[in-house]
Amino acid sequence: MDPLPQLSLFALPIDRLRVGDILLTRADTASSMSIRMVSGAPELSGLDRWVIEEFSHAAIYAAEGIFVEAVTSGVSRLAIRQTAVRDRDNVRILRLKPQVPDGEAFAARAGALAPEFLYRRYAEFKQFLATLRDDLRDSTRLRLFCSQLVGAAYAEAGLPLFDDVLPEKLTPGRLTRSPLLEDVTDRCLQPVLTDKPPAFYLDGKHGPEREHHAEVKAFQAVLKGKEVVRALKRLGIRERPATLLALQRILLDTRDERLDEAIRKGLHEHGFREVEPPKMAAQAAALLDDARTDVARLSSEVASMSNDVLLYWLRDATNTLLQLDADLPERWEQVKGYQVLTERTGLRTFRLLHVLWERRARLIEEGRAITHGEQALLMAEVRRRGLDRQPPP
Repeated sequence: MDPLPQLSLFALPIDRLRVGDILLTRADTASSMSIRMVSGAPELSGLDRWVIEEFSHAAIYAAEGIFVEAVTSGVSRLAIRQTAVRDRDNVRILRLKPQVPDGEAFAARAGALAPEFLYRRYAEFKQFLATLRDDLRDSTRLRLFCSQLVGAAYAEAGLPLFDDVLPEKLTPGRLTRSPLLEDVTDRCLQPVLTDKPPAFYLDGKHGPEREHHAEVKAFQAVLKGKEVVRALKRLGIRERPATLLALQRILLDTRDERLDEAIRKGLHEHGFREVEPPKMAAQAAALLDDARTDVARLSSEVASMSNDVLLYWLRDATNTLLQLDADLPERWEQVKGYQVLTERTGLRTFRLLHVLWERRARLIEEGRAITHGEQALLMAEVRRRGLDRQPPP
């Protein structure tokens, strides 16, 4: 069998990251370059001349294996499993300097606050440009762009990253000049050589849409649905809620049957149904089949893998398990919560969400079991070669 082509990449091992770390990225795309050019304006860069900033996107590390980021679909989770970096210069990882008083506590608080922004709307490019004209009127917690989210998380934690720059005026490039942050990229990035292309790249176009991005996009579409808007107007509510969770809060408070049916119908239109649509069921089955195929391939090839490839596969499996282990308790908590709401209210929206999250939790459990087997297989080979006794690079 011909050897597979080797890819030289960079990974983000979870054990090298800390809650509150800030990830900056750029890509070879028109939108990335546009943001870098606009954010290089003197009003935003803090410099006395117009520059092209280094970075166009920012995210904050919130939990093991999970960043939170504002993207065009809304504020979403970014899981770093199956994710790599092509070019080290395209990313930067910033961390509070050791001399910042109570820095670890502030970073932990900012990371813990970041998920509270989840599912909110993204500030479109015209809102981003509005920062140049001092007329960004949206509340920080209703509509955000990426660096605004990072700045807001730290500001709400009690430690603004700049004394004279509000979160809504903060750009990705300017974060590199915060007096409170230091560059820890070399400590966090791990060079790898692998024959396994990742599903996603932090610094460029990638293949499939991330699951959480698609979920946020669908939930934002439900909020804009005509029937939902009409039902809210009947209740005297004219401002659209920021998230589907806020809309559910209104439903719980009012027990309004028309709003209940409008939300449920909107979820149905975007593929979220009590009985899983065949296409979504096929996609879920394909994901599990791909994972099983990986394990089957490993069983026959693990002994002939180079050390670099072996360690890369192990790192990816470990990152995946850490993320799934963090995600599962939250999913089951949602399942129990929606079950209680369904029993108390009889509302069909809560019954639908109960079914959805239970199905999602069971899928995650299946994936976790497969990945656990993959990790065990890889770890056995690592131990056989004595690689577990070597110091990390």
